Amino acid sequence: MISRIRKYIILAAIVSLFFIWGCEHSSDDIPTGIPTDVPDLIESGWENFTNSDYEQAIIDFSEASSRNALAIEAYLGLGWSLMRDCQYNPAISNIYNVSSLINLGVVTDPDEIDRYNSESSACLVGAYQGLYPDDIGYYAPMVVENVNATLTIDSNFVFTYDLDVNRQALLVAKADAYYALSQFVNSYYAICEVADSVLLDLQFTEDDPIIVQTLFDSTTVLGYGRLTVPGVQLLDVTKVTDDASPDPIEYTVEGFEQAGTDITFFGVPIPQTGDIFLTTYYHTADYVVFLSELRALIDSYR
Repeated sequence: MISRIRKYIILAAIVSLFFIWGCEHSSDDIPTGIPTDVPDLIESGWENFTNSDYEQAIIDFSEASSRNALAIEAYLGLGWSLMRDCQYNPAISNIYNVSSLINLGVVTDPDEIDRYNSESSACLVGAYQGLYPDDIGYYAPMVVENVNATLTIDSNFVFTYDLDVNRQALLVAKADAYYALSQFVNSYYAICEVADSVLLDLQFTEDDPIIVQTLFDSTTVLGYGRLTVPGVQLLDVTKVTDDASPDPIEYTVEGFEQAGTDITFFGVPIPQTGDIFLTTYYHTADYVVFLSELRALIDSYR
């Protein structure tokens, strides 16, 4: 069952790309004027971008950057246009050019630097989402990283040339990325920043005293042990410590059984059968229902 759920999670995440950042077909409109200098080319590029004519926008921004290699706005526009045209790796390369030009001091105004950095990071969110089919486990963390980078610079971010790319859209992308990574608690808290109220069955238990029931053959060498939390379906385990107050020792959580009850951990002093460990974890009464409701909540904000 868990294997089928995992396939569903990945499929849902890939399908979700096309709501805000994903591929769009360029229009067939023919531009009515031919820009003659770099500022005109950039203005034309953004005009074509806002009209969803990404092919012509790419032409305009490319010509602007070829005429002036330091035209940072051209690379930003090219990155966004390529991303919307589903050319994700070239989009990323052009966004990196924006960062390089900032590092070279091409832009000195602090507000403009913030704009370029935030709008670049927001573009990377879409580009990395577009690469989910290649390796979702690799690119989803990069989506989270760039959402955080964007909102750190501007907590009320709105993209200048597409008002639908904003704080809410970024947080939904973050929740979606965490969901794809099976980090459902993080996904829940990301979507809670968007939702007015969330009524999902997420329960939190802190410092639950659990007795070690199972040890492994390697326990005496590596300090591995297993804890079983009865009567729950685990979503996340955040901490395992011994009960040696006032200075408890924190052990490393190696893993846990999603929707199950078992937690594997290790550390020193080496666990012994009958030892008590204080365990902090998230759980739910019905794992499948929780995942289904969380997925529906994320999708409702697209």
